[in-house]
Amino acid sequence: MRLEVPIEIDDYLDWLNAQMLFPKIYWEDPRENMKVAAIGKALELDTFPILFTEKKIRFFGGQDFSSRKYRTWKRFPSKKYILPLIEIEERKGTSFLCINRLSKNLFIDLNFRENAYEILRPLSSLHSLSYSVWKTHITELLGLIAKKVLTKIVLGRCTHLAFAKMLNPYMVLKKLQGKSPNAILFAFQYEQNQAFIGASPEVLYKKEDRTIKSYAIAGTYPRGNNSKEDKRLSRALLKNRKEKNECNIVKKNIETTLSSLCKRICVEKQHILQTSTVQHIAYILKGFLKDHISDWNILTALHPTPATGGLPKNIAIREIQKREHFDRGWFAAPVGWVDPRSSSHAVAIRSALIERNQMHLFAGAGIVEGSTPSGEWEELERKISQYIVWE
Repeated sequence: MRLEVPIEIDDYLDWLNAQMLFPKIYWEDPRENMKVAAIGKALELDTFPILFTEKKIRFFGGQDFSSRKYRTWKRFPSKKYILPLIEIEERKGTSFLCINRLSKNLFIDLNFRENAYEILRPLSSLHSLSYSVWKTHITELLGLIAKKVLTKIVLGRCTHLAFAKMLNPYMVLKKLQGKSPNAILFAFQYEQNQAFIGASPEVLYKKEDRTIKSYAIAGTYPRGNNSKEDKRLSRALLKNRKEKNECNIVKKNIETTLSSLCKRICVEKQHILQTSTVQHIAYILKGFLKDHISDWNILTALHPTPATGGLPKNIAIREIQKREHFDRGWFAAPVGWVDPRSSSHAVAIRSALIERNQMHLFAGAGIVEGSTPSGEWEELERKISQYIVWE
């Protein structure tokens, strides 16, 4: 059963920040005019939800990019989907309080607290991988690309920041809010001291009934200091052979994958997608799904695209796991929501894992013919710079 009543609320993140009931979930998609803040759980699944109902229920969650070898994510679940107990949802400019329940008897014990939005400066930072190790790996991977063993591979880096006090994940998310109007903002917090947040520009797929769209995003240039410089850099990005090749690899792979899932597909004209610190070449691919294709079929077929993994997929994943000295966990993995008629999953890039007084910042760079260790390292720096919220 689901109860919905309209309410007035000033700020979704302030409301979520004050709650003491876990898990806490936040999802904001400006392009779809969708905003949800949720707490508690009416139902919890450790598998992907397959829904055979017409009832209005929606599960939020995600899963690991690949198997874990380290302790980077500690107690954070490897896969979890939640039907929230309480949701605050914005639809067409109106906010609704929504309560999901599975039984007649329902008791909700809500406590609130004031959490400061103090802006802290890090005491220390440590890269995993270090630049010297990064340089060695990129050189070796370029050798595999030259030998045609790989076409593309995305190598990631985790930057560990330590702070003097506990970090507030919703303070960080609030600073990101509005900086990237093309990004999906998300937060998944299953216990008090650990939260995964992000502002991802990349949509793995969005489905409405039998229609689907997916975003091919790759190739990266910095943003300019003003609109004139922005446009100059955008034009240079579209002319850069290496960056165009990187995006075309992603586009062709997604197009091939969707062709096996859809009765028909179309590819919209390329455009520039901008975040707060970088800009990318992007394509939107749209299709009409075959009758027997489910959300799980879509997710497993598309993930990981060459935008976060590589080609050939199996060889790229093997090289990633061999060379990254941290667990990706939910970084670069599908996160999103599913209901009986529609679904949406973002690729969890531009993301961070916050644990007590530590922040683990994740970023990846696509390595193709023409890449250089220093150039890709600078790209990583630009991608994580949106999290520098203390200046």
